[in-house]
Amino acid sequence: MEYAALFFILILLLFFLSRVLTSEIYSFFYKTTRSENFSIGILSAVLFIGVFVHEMAHFLTAKFLLVPTGKVSLFPKKDGDYLKLGSVSVAQSCSSCGWYYFYPFVGLFYDSGSIGL
Repeated sequence: MEYAALFFILILLLFFLSRVLTSEIYSFFYKTTRSENFSIGILSAVLFIGVFVHEMAHFLTAKFLLVPTGKVSLFPKKDGDYLKLGSVSVAQSCSSCGWYYFYPFVGLFYDSGSIGL
């Protein structure tokens, strides 16, 4: 039981550290270049492999569960104060049972795919 608790604590720590690290990388390049577009481009290039693997995991999981998929985007989009580095459009898979029906298969946290800047 203590291993499960430790696992979830480490997952939460990793989640928050990744958000902070991404924000710090963006802030460094923005302070250095004073260009928002250039900073977003550099951040996207640095994180591209991870974004690709992450979005392909969503895509393949949806295909495995026979959920229809739409557009796959691997390029950054600014959405208000957030930067969306990638996304996969998927159909709603089970309207009568809700999103939590596939929760164990899709992931531990809801992933909006966005990071705060």
